[in-house]
Amino acid sequence: MVILDCEVAWYGDPVFDVVFLINHLMIKALHLLSSAEELIAMVMVFWQQYCTTALNVVDQGFEKRLTHLLPMLLLARVDGKSPVEQLLIAIRAKTYKESLEMRHNVYHAAGEVMKRRGKCAGIIDEGGWWLDYSTNEEPFEVFIEAMEKAGYIPGKDVAFSLDIVVSHLFDGENYHFKLENKSFSPDSFYNLMVS
Repeated sequence: MVILDCEVAWYGDPVFDVVFLINHLMIKALHLLSSAEELIAMVMVFWQQYCTTALNVVDQGFEKRLTHLLPMLLLARVDGKSPVEQLLIAIRAKTYKESLEMRHNVYHAAGEVMKRRGKCAGIIDEGGWWLDYSTNEEPFEVFIEAMEKAGYIPGKDVAFSLDIVVSHLFDGENYHFKLENKSFSPDSFYNLMVS
């Protein structure tokens, strides 16, 4: 088994580029509610123009592939706060508003935990944390502490959802964790991910 990240799995299919842009604008609409209408209008104008000018690309299956891929990218970036936000599932949330609030609380608690531990090197695109860890397990320890700091029970109120971008770890034969000088066969890497 070879595990690929989404961008690599859709390599060569122009639908990825279209979805990536639409996803970016929709995330901004969720994050910048005062501009949401304009951003969604931009999505509609872009899609109409793309369909008009890219007739040789937009075939019968294009829109179907788009509607399958877009929710995956949206879920991976719920409100544009890359690291913590995409890792968090708000299990206990009954509404979208509650889900955003829980994500917001854990995101900020994670920032406090990382700063206290000396693991936050700064802020990167879309408000994500620039992390500095010495092991691959350390982020999980920090996020569990952040969940608890925010007042949630890990596994009951909130949980992890991993967007595993690993194609760059694979050399065609094994997956390599250079940080810890560990290697995994595809089967052992799969078992690690599901454990």
